[in-house]
Amino acid sequence: MRKTGLFAVLAVAASGGVAHGALLISGVSTTDLGGGLTQWSYTVAVQPDSNMRVVGTNPPAGALANDAFTLFDFVGYVPGSASLTGTLAGSTFTLSEQPIGLTPALVTPTDSVLLPNLSVSLTGGANVVPTTGGAAVTLFTLNLTSTAGGIVPGGISHFTGQTLNKVTTFTQSNIGLVQAPIPEPGSLALVAAGLPLLARRRRA
Repeated sequence: MRKTGLFAVLAVAASGGVAHGALLISGVSTTDLGGGLTQWSYTVAVQPDSNMRVVGTNPPAGALANDAFTLFDFVGYVPGSASLTGTLAGSTFTLSEQPIGLTPALVTPTDSVLLPNLSVSLTGGANVVPTTGGAAVTLFTLNLTSTAGGIVPGGISHFTGQTLNKVTTFTQSNIGLVQAPIPEPGSLALVAAGLPLLARRRRA
């Protein structure tokens, strides 16, 4: 198996018009599994100005019910292949798969109903509270297997995060772009064909 390190392209925005990190991808790598399969690994960290709250701490109305990290529209995803490794000691994280969302308030990721999204929430242990002015705290590495082949320039997906801003004490959202598998030409046509349906669903 051959493992390759990648550079994550980040374009971060936050709620309230103030640029805070919240949940960021601190590293990306790929491993060639053979047989046309590639494992993608995303390491996620919470930034020093943010707290990731455990499920059940009740963010305000309009926010997601629980703080979460989501990677959107992962091309070629092998169902059931997602796993979490390197999780923060004393914390329990839960992984979910869904066709739409989980999307925090005030951010708009590209999100096709034809491509899966992977979300991770903190479901056990205490809130993760980095030291103010200190280093980011690594939470977990999200591992996914794709049939879309190896690394191709131009492959990107959105990711989002929701956390508590320690300075303002408000719930905040962030969005970014990261390297990801790129669709084959035929897959692009299928996704494009599904976009009008998605638009009608969102207007309903």
